Amino acid sequence: MRKLIALVTVGVVTATTIFAQVGVSGYGTSYFIPYRMTVPEQGDSKNTAAVQAPWGEPNMSAGVSFNGWSEFAGFSVGFDIAYGMLNAAGGTSSVKAGYTINGWIRPHERLKFNIGNNYEDIQKIMGKVASSNFSYYVLDTAKPRMQEGGADSANNIFTQFNPAPWGADGDKPTDGLINNINLYSPAVTAAFMTVWQPIDGMWIGGMVTPEISLTGDSLGTELHNSGQDSDFHNALEVYKSVQVAIAYNIPGIGLARVQYIGFRNVIEAAFQVLALGDLMMDIGAKIPLKDSYEAEGFDWPMYRDYQVAIGATYRYYEFGFSGHIDAAFGGYYKSIDGKYTNGLDLVVYLTPTYELPFAKLGLDVGFEYMGKPTVTESLEIPASVSQDGMQAGAGLWLERKFGNGTLRGGIVSRFPLEWTDGAKLPFEFFIPLRIEVGF
Repeated sequence: MRKLIALVTVGVVTATTIFAQVGVSGYGTSYFIPYRMTVPEQGDSKNTAAVQAPWGEPNMSAGVSFNGWSEFAGFSVGFDIAYGMLNAAGGTSSVKAGYTINGWIRPHERLKFNIGNNYEDIQKIMGKVASSNFSYYVLDTAKPRMQEGGADSANNIFTQFNPAPWGADGDKPTDGLINNINLYSPAVTAAFMTVWQPIDGMWIGGMVTPEISLTGDSLGTELHNSGQDSDFHNALEVYKSVQVAIAYNIPGIGLARVQYIGFRNVIEAAFQVLALGDLMMDIGAKIPLKDSYEAEGFDWPMYRDYQVAIGATYRYYEFGFSGHIDAAFGGYYKSIDGKYTNGLDLVVYLTPTYELPFAKLGLDVGFEYMGKPTVTESLEIPASVSQDGMQAGAGLWLERKFGNGTLRGGIVSRFPLEWTDGAKLPFEFFIPLRIEVGF
């Protein structure tokens, strides 16, 4: 520990001597669920409690970031730590740790080269409306085709600047579904990014990620199993996976943006409307291009879902509103047995709020409809999507800030509706308390 403290101290002193400015930031967040009641269609009800990180594993998550920058160059090093299943019955997982390392140089005031994972730049163009952090409890995260991690619609409107996924889900039909995860969360360990601003208001970015976290062997193993050469990947595959985006801010009107994500072979377009006073809207669409997968010795055609998403925020004195509608539909694949086409997946999420003198009062209401797929010839519909399904929930909450900390507590219910596998979802009642600290 002393060696670690000494190393960090030396690093901070060195950075201070090189860069004009140095900053440190950090966060910590967790949920405490003092009570949860689950009432299944058949059998006894369950009464439980938990301490969870925001994505639903025990304990909490925290992170710290060190940054240094001058007029023409900068760096950042970030560490994120989260406990896995140490508290779970029979759990043997250890602490999960992740990191981001980024360095950039600006040879011209309108041109920037970046190596690593630049959080600031990759967030600039993504969707501008996200869901409440209670969405994990209001709607179940089991939705198979919308964004992983709940009803968060920011990337449904326009995907953040990062083409690499967590894994291979969605690359080929799995259990009948074309896109088990229709949108991907980023997991880039090495990337090169260029940002060019040729005129005021215009932003052009391109990112190449040779090191993409997928299951199976790396392309580099065709060269060597270890050493420097193992970092090299097939050049055609690398540049086919590129992500290129153009954004233009029309003064007083809004932000227009379009991009191509090579890894998913999708074109996206979005427009953030800023000309409506206190009402802000962000509208996005995703158009899939033809893809393919290998099966039975043939390359078969496959299209991901078309997607349309609308998000909006509104403020009128103490009243506020945030909401979004996300839809995915029409994706299909063909095989020797026939054609499989996704039905409609529709999510509606609304969050009205009111500023009280001492806290913010809010209500989360979420609803999802998922239509069963259609098949032709001898293909069969999987049991997991044998019928149309619906799920819905609502949560009333109160949030108050205490300096750099925020406490949100509420009551949430999920309703017993029929889901796509033919089973009725259980009625559930939660009391989630969310604690978040940042500096």
